[in-house]
Amino acid sequence: MSRYSIKDVRASYGPEKAREEWYGDWMSALVYRPASFWITPPLLNLSVTASQVTTFALLIALALPPIALFAGQSAYVAVAVLAILFVVLDCVDGNIARVTKTASKRGHYLDFLTDIVFRIAQYAAVGILADRELSSLSWMNRQGVMLGLLAALLAIVGRLTRLFVRQLSPGDVFDSDQMAKGIIDRFIFPFLSGLDRVLPLFVLAADRWGGLRWVILYLVIYSAADFLFAQYAIFRRLGAAS
Repeated sequence: MSRYSIKDVRASYGPEKAREEWYGDWMSALVYRPASFWITPPLLNLSVTASQVTTFALLIALALPPIALFAGQSAYVAVAVLAILFVVLDCVDGNIARVTKTASKRGHYLDFLTDIVFRIAQYAAVGILADRELSSLSWMNRQGVMLGLLAALLAIVGRLTRLFVRQLSPGDVFDSDQMAKGIIDRFIFPFLSGLDRVLPLFVLAADRWGGLRWVILYLVIYSAADFLFAQYAIFRRLGAAS
């Protein structure tokens, strides 16, 4: 039986993948991916598959709203820690697929589905926590869950429109070489995109200092900005290609 090491996992994470991740998911590249390098070898040596890791991550995602509802005073920490674990596992399943050369369309779809479920569940869980915090406040009228789901909708639609345009113009839209031509493309898009992975840390900070209402507002503003920039970039690229 093959014995895998961190060196094997790092070797599978090529320069192209690293560049793509740093461009659009800098928080993962900075924090979660390095952590995943340490977790992946033991799982590989136990013959755990990428799909099994993704399925476990899906279960974590589905657990977030119930935990936010019923975990009491520890809900903030539980939601944040499980969200961090999810993102690390999201890196681990890719590591396993690359090292074992078992990437498949089925695995890609399961990963895509899991990411969407996680986005909805995480934002809903933050909304639930915010509603608990805002029970004595009137200016948001306990609309945390609704605002969280609105943010999730904007984020998911933004992502789906990017995928749709990639189908129309493979390699043309959101290619990092082409995107990195102006200040907006080079800095604003990757910064906004990577902020999504910082959310669990914001939840932990809210647990310590309060202020989940501001986290909810951040989610809506962030998701709206990401959605609007996606449409701006898509129409600009499609206009240039026509």
